[in-house]
Amino acid sequence: MLLLLPIAVNALLALAPLQARPLLACRADHAGRRNPVRWHAGRMTAMDPEAEALPDAPIPGLTTVSANEHGPSGAVPAADECPPEDVTALELLRFTLPVLTAALSAEIMSVVDTAVVGTLGPQQLAALGPATMLSDSTVYLFFWLNVACTNLFATHFARGEHRDAFAVLSDALYVSLACAALLVVGLSWGGGAALARICAMAPGALPGAKQYLAIRILGVPALMTATVLQGACTGMKDATTPFIAIVLGGLLNLALDLWLVLGCGMGIAGAASATVVSQVVQVLVLAVIVKRKRSRLVPGVTAPTLLQRPPSPARLVDFLSFAGPIFCVLIGKISCYNSMTLAATAGGVVALAGPPG
Repeated sequence: MLLLLPIAVNALLALAPLQARPLLACRADHAGRRNPVRWHAGRMTAMDPEAEALPDAPIPGLTTVSANEHGPSGAVPAADECPPEDVTALELLRFTLPVLTAALSAEIMSVVDTAVVGTLGPQQLAALGPATMLSDSTVYLFFWLNVACTNLFATHFARGEHRDAFAVLSDALYVSLACAALLVVGLSWGGGAALARICAMAPGALPGAKQYLAIRILGVPALMTATVLQGACTGMKDATTPFIAIVLGGLLNLALDLWLVLGCGMGIAGAASATVVSQVVQVLVLAVIVKRKRSRLVPGVTAPTLLQRPPSPARLVDFLSFAGPIFCVLIGKISCYNSMTLAATAGGVVALAGPPG
């Protein structure tokens, strides 16, 4: 559960680059007119040539809107088209909270698994700790894909370059699928040995942990693809689509957990299966909605999938430039919280079944 906090912080930080672009704003002059201005790096520039000179200091009560609200042409609205002045913190929360929920989708499903499997006793609950540690934290290492897609997609989308924005999404999907393939191979090859070391002091948890991990691995491509699609939605300032997908996936996961774990008696394997099915449904919902948005924003595109031609080396560099710094930060955070699970293994099955920290 403690892993949710750094993930939440990173989800909000992923939105920060969107605030670094020049902002269009409105101010009232001495005649009472509201004139469009551009605010960037602490200075304002009049967008209306006939507007009076602007001071260098910030104006109290300045109303701002993001530049991507001014259409493909990039034209600045007339003075009577200035945005309303009643933008509130509540509207910001309406956007950030769904985005935050989307970033926590995998962890939320793992918590649901824990709640349901916990009714079966400490043996199977203890197996979830090491297995979810490997399945969730290794995928979380690739959260930079979401950050890269959000930034690059939003940059083109704000300029009205919708075709280029969806080309960025295609590149991100190729990279995510390649990373997912490498991760699946790595966990399939070394996951069992890693669990054996982790559960050395709690051998009773090892069979269940291996069983859970073997099934959860199958959902890695869907989970990483969903991460990229969520980044594209964030770049379009669409917080509703990921939220709908998360709610549907979460409810399906809960229903399948209750049915497979308790109704069918599948135990920990049922929990893993429920999570994988929910992740696949979740990514399909996201893909369908994003594809419809592409059809509306980029006329003439008839490709059956969101994938276009493979990315060039130059475009790959754009994505990998995000990998280094973010990867190092994520390694530090994951190491801290995973060490709690490793420390719990020294206490045996009962200690491992309890919450870390």
